[in-house]
Parts: sequence; C-alpha cells; structure tokens
Amino acid sequence: MRRYLLLAACGHPVAPLPPAEPLTSTQWVARCSERVEIARLSLVRLDRAFDRASLDLDPAPWNPRLRFEVRGDGAGYWQAAVEHGRGACIDFDIDDPAYNNMAWTDGSSASRVLVDRIMRLGGDEAWLQANRVSRASALVFRREFQRALLGCLHDARGVALADPPAGLCDFDAVDACPDQPEEEDGCPEH
Repeated sequence: MRRYLLLAACGHPVAPLPPAEPLTSTQWVARCSERVEIARLSLVRLDRAFDRASLDLDPAPWNPRLRFEVRGDGAGYWQAAVEHGRGACIDFDIDDPAYNNMAWTDGSSASRVLVDRIMRLGGDEAWLQANRVSRASALVFRREFQRALLGCLHDARGVALADPPAGLCDFDAVDACPDQPEEEDGCPEH
C-alpha cells in the first residue's frame, strides 16, 4: 500500500506591527530587562550558569541600552545586547535603509563561534553571541534571545531620544587633529 504525504502551504499577509506605545528610556530599559529575564529563565534548566547572569542597564535618554552576559565553565560565554539610538560619541551617521533595517543575520564572526547574530530596526541594534558552550544551549539561547531582543527593538519605536549633553564626547569642543582634513582621519573640520 502506498502512502502519500501532501503538504500545503497557505500564504497570508503579515500583520503590521501595532502602534508603538510611548515610553521613557527608563521604562524601555525596564521592559526590555523583563523580556531578557524571561529568556534567561527559560535557559536555567539547560545550564545552571544562567543563574550567574549579569545585566548592565543604561537608561541614558540619548542612547538607552542593555547588555546581558553569562560566563560558563572554562571559556564559554553567552552574550546579548540591544541599544536604542547610536552612541553619542560615534563619529558617523548612516542613512542607508539596508544598513539600518536588517533582519536577524549571521554576524561577522559566525564562522568562528557557535552563535553570532545581529539585527537592526530603524537604526537600533541588537546582537547576541555564544561560544564554547553546548550546542543545545547555544541554539535555545539564540531562539529565546532573538525573540526577547526583537521585542525590545519593537518597543524602542515608542521612545523619543534626547540630545546628548554638551561635552559628553572628547571631540565635542576641540579639534584633536587640526592639521589633517576630515576625510583622512575622521576629525571634524575647523
């Protein structure tokens, strides 16, 4: 008796994202840290190292961000980060939509580590990395943290960024290299 398996796929449009909820940078960091905590809890049963996770929160209104890290036995690690906006002292701005809006993709060191993923949404960035850990924990980490960080990126749409305070960056008031043109070294023109 022959048996056949018939697979059918139905395509339907993807629903648009709901409108962004207005949040302060402090509220966004708190909500994002809750998402990361849920992801962390899902991994504790797989590896007890997740009990030792560290979370670095920075609600700066010009560039709020969160960084997660767990060190395993030996040299193993799981890391993730998400930020809204760009660091105030970064000396470039890219308007390329392909750069600023990128689905989850392998990062530049993906060939050398178990997991290296990066995503950008509206210029905001999230990334995660795991190496020298069990393959099972790396894959579950990837799934759970991609989900958590995507939620953080979506929530960031409702956070208005403030201007950084004057003098925050060393190059704000002083041309560190007045003898060289900007196109050669990135120094501001005077």
